[in-house]
Amino acid sequence: MLEASVFNAIHNIELASDALFSWSGILLIGQKTLSMVWSVIQSLFNPQLLTSWRFYVFIYFAFVIGSHITLSPPDIRNAAGGLITLVIILFMFNFFSSFMGNLSIEFAMYLSKTYAVFLSFMLFTLVLNILISAALFALSFGSIFITQKIKEKFEERM
Repeated sequence: MLEASVFNAIHNIELASDALFSWSGILLIGQKTLSMVWSVIQSLFNPQLLTSWRFYVFIYFAFVIGSHITLSPPDIRNAAGGLITLVIILFMFNFFSSFMGNLSIEFAMYLSKTYAVFLSFMLFTLVLNILISAALFALSFGSIFITQKIKEKFEERM
């Protein structure tokens, strides 16, 4: 639903695969990932998007989906088996790919770009839901205040 220009910053950032071998390199990857997230969020607040109907559909879906995503206790209990399976698969992938060169490192670099987009949308949805919730809270508080004032005026006349 969004223009391709929203993702330009992610494609322009280069991540070095040898950066995973030192703490400073890992911190650099984290900083670059956060800068990718920040650039996508800045692109989402572009005034040019306000003229596109697709942006409003995106906002609607982001709010509706983001405000209804909750995990129940059975969801969390059932996810434990999947988490154990995922950890075993990742361990096996890393073990076998260590003999094949930098395959797992290149895969991690690809995932960091993918997760930067996902994280950007999740943060955007979170901010959107906080803003709408605050507005709805203000409206409900205002209506309670106005109702109370009307009730007081009515009681004074009686």
